[in-house]
Amino acid sequence: MLLAGLLLGLTLIGYNFQYIFERFTVYLFLFWESNPIRKMVIKNLGAHRLKNRRTALMYSISVAFVIFVWTTATVEIRTTEYTILRREGSDLTI
Repeated sequence: MLLAGLLLGLTLIGYNFQYIFERFTVYLFLFWESNPIRKMVIKNLGAHRLKNRRTALMYSISVAFVIFVWTTATVEIRTTEYTILRREGSDLTI
């Protein structure tokens, strides 16, 4: 539950700071372009803000789900390995 809450919180932080990330990305990748072109790109991002937010939210939730499943599977595999070792009479490892 703690990991799921952490991933949900990070998703919401990314959702709330999307505008700042968009502007930073525009200035990072279009630093050589003139000011009117950067303004046009920023206005375009503003015009599609709702659609971009939905897409970003779905993407971040998908990535969070993959990370959650990967971590859960890794922990389960290690637990199973330790159970097998204990069942076969090996030394206890922690």
